[in-house]
Amino acid sequence: MCVKVSGNTMATGSSDRTIRIWDVESMKCTKTLIGHQRGVWCLTFYGLNLLISGSHDHSIKIWNLQSGTCERTLNYHNAPVWSLVQKRDVLISGSHDKTAVVWNIRHCTLKQQLCGHAGAVFTVDLDEKAKLAYTGSGDKTIRQWEVHSGRCIRIIKASKTDPVLSIHLQQGYLVCAAGMVISLWSANSAKKIKQFLGHENRVESVQLRVYEDDYKHNIILSCSKDRKIKYWNIKSGRCIRTLSANTDPLNCAHCNDMIIASTSTDGAVKIWDFNPHALLFSTSTFHNYHQIL
Repeated sequence: MCVKVSGNTMATGSSDRTIRIWDVESMKCTKTLIGHQRGVWCLTFYGLNLLISGSHDHSIKIWNLQSGTCERTLNYHNAPVWSLVQKRDVLISGSHDKTAVVWNIRHCTLKQQLCGHAGAVFTVDLDEKAKLAYTGSGDKTIRQWEVHSGRCIRIIKASKTDPVLSIHLQQGYLVCAAGMVISLWSANSAKKIKQFLGHENRVESVQLRVYEDDYKHNIILSCSKDRKIKYWNIKSGRCIRTLSANTDPLNCAHCNDMIIASTSTDGAVKIWDFNPHALLFSTSTFHNYHQIL
């Protein structure tokens, strides 16, 4: 399963081939989107009214959240689509076919195919200006690409032993999950800044929350097959809090300023109240969670 949160709206994708749209305040499912032929592995919101999904059926779909209908289907990959990221008019998709594709999402046209990885592209991201793309792969590397030319300009050897399953870029930082290790890099110099150790099984997803004017509150959120969600202080490198409400392995977590949402292999979605500006000062930041079955 996968999950994305935007404001008061949450989207979840599942191996049952559906996407569900949830109102976070009421915990009610408001729509079920049907159209993929196999499981849905990645989601990204596009503006207020559109959602983009990638599937094991090799396709990318663009959904109208008001009507619940599929507006467009993008077909180019010849293997499962594992990851999506959208900024400005650029969409990047990563696939098991060892490539990433650059799309102009406004016109739904293919601009570039990013070739060079020796393994599946499990994770993708873009810088804020949508000029540079980043891809993480089963070949244990992260590649940096020029979006307009499709040229690979840097290769980061992120791990000696494990595939790169998740990356996230924000404010010049790049965080990476490979095996049980989380590593933080400078996106500009490609130098490793710090490692974060503490998970007892494979880390499935990582997310940065970076505030330029509040450095001591900058965090990394991670979830793992060890059934735990952790968040880490970037400056100190220490784990601030561990959440262990799941009985089955986790496969995705995502947060905004209000909540953390997680999905697990048992099909459950859990939601915690979350205020990153208070998390260093209150042991009751995560005072409750809601379970959606």
